[in-house]
Amino acid sequence: RIRHSDTRPEQTSSTGCYDLLLSLSDLSAAELDLIISRLEEGEIIRRMERGQARQYTFKHALLRDAAYESLLRSNRRSLHGRLAEILAREHGDIASSQPELLAYHFAQAGEVEEAIRYWVLGGKRASDQSALHEAIALYRQAMDALATLPSAPERDARELDIALQLGLCCIAAHGYAADETRDAFERAVTLSEDGDQNKELQALFGLWGYFWMRARHDRAMALGDTLLEKGRKLELPVGRIVGHRALGSTLFTLGRFADARTHVEKAIALCEGEHFGDQPSQFAVHPRTASLLILGWDLWILGYPDLALENVAEAVAAAERSAHPYEVAFAHYVASAVRLLRREPAESLGHAEKSLTISTEHHINLYALYSRFGRGCALAEMGRFAEGAADIAAGIKTADASKLGYLRSFMLGWQATVMAREQDEAAARAALSQAIIAVDDVAGRAWEAELHRLKGEILLSFDPNAAEEAQACFARAISVAREQKARSLELRAASSMAKCLQAQGKAQDARDQLAPVYERFDEGFETADLREAAALLETTGTIQT
Repeated sequence: RIRHSDTRPEQTSSTGCYDLLLSLSDLSAAELDLIISRLEEGEIIRRMERGQARQYTFKHALLRDAAYESLLRSNRRSLHGRLAEILAREHGDIASSQPELLAYHFAQAGEVEEAIRYWVLGGKRASDQSALHEAIALYRQAMDALATLPSAPERDARELDIALQLGLCCIAAHGYAADETRDAFERAVTLSEDGDQNKELQALFGLWGYFWMRARHDRAMALGDTLLEKGRKLELPVGRIVGHRALGSTLFTLGRFADARTHVEKAIALCEGEHFGDQPSQFAVHPRTASLLILGWDLWILGYPDLALENVAEAVAAAERSAHPYEVAFAHYVASAVRLLRREPAESLGHAEKSLTISTEHHINLYALYSRFGRGCALAEMGRFAEGAADIAAGIKTADASKLGYLRSFMLGWQATVMAREQDEAAARAALSQAIIAVDDVAGRAWEAELHRLKGEILLSFDPNAAEEAQACFARAISVAREQKARSLELRAASSMAKCLQAQGKAQDARDQLAPVYERFDEGFETADLREAAALLETTGTIQT
């Protein structure tokens, strides 16, 4: 008989194919037919109608289990082993479509090495089909089986490969910030310390992603430095590439935007060399595509809104060519964010919807979360406040449950903005307070200037007489943005300050605040922020273009 584990497809569990039974039993066809006939008459088994194939199943699971338990353990092991060998030798379709079935039988036969091989094949097959939770379960079974084998270099090398694949599946299913992701990559780092240098880089990069998404930028920076140093010392271009990519991403979320640009541009330049190919599967997203996306976001903040869009468009095109679901979801998520920052909500919504669709279809929980949040921001910007607020709140709730710290202040800042537009002062103040508390040298300062500006705007929206306090917020925002070289955020803060001053009849002061910032721009004049700044300057005096 064939006995499947609980993870097998329900429709085939506890069934026996006649040809397999014949091969397994060492009986003649006549002898087997007689036994089957008696079991049918005794209502122990029944025939299943499945086309031309003769298949049988026990009429009750209790009968099945009783029959199985009645076998001597040695006989069970022998039958499992023979069945696994028959399936592997004579039924290639089953071996390729259900490798986990063979793994189960080899494991029950005590053939651990073969069981591990088929569990890994099953994990890869499940991963390729975006059945991520199934893939994770199968890789873990392989890891558990490996733990029963004596320590040896070959055993450790196999476990390293499995740990890396498990880590990548955990990234897609649970996100970088999940404990499961950290555990897989920490094990991979330990296993790779004296082994394959390229795999050590992959393990370190996976661990960097965990700390980056957890907003533990002290640890993320240290791991980025390690990647870069190992790449240089070992003369491995891939190490330098992912080191620059990791440091650029970390510096971006810390609010060190000019330094971030330097690193991601170096990563992109190195990817153009002959030493680095297309390897999205090793790093979840191809390092060049990821670097282009971070660079696009970074360039918008630095004051290059058009160049930002060019980089993001190039990255989206590259991701689409790769047809790698995680990469495509990531690309559209960042494209949605950059369009949102450019205040192009319809385009932002389109990218968010694409990311959400792909993420939902392929069970990519991280970008399902972020793209739903992005969709909410875009909807709110289009005036659909109730829908937008619901998506934003759901995104933040899921992020908190997932222990994500990545750009948490960015998310809370948007929530505060929408709550203020909905005239919910208490909710707006609460969200903004949480956002500001979340800003520090470890969690990151990428959105710090905008949070101070939003605080001033929210103060004025509920109390027009709070001009002095609001101006202090705008001044703080301008100071932070200037220190960070965040020219787009400085423009927003200067525009808010100018409007506040103009409302008090201080046209010259308003112009003095805004004009110097506006005049440092040399592109992006069709974007909403720059058009509004130009219009404001026109009302306060002569604008220089």
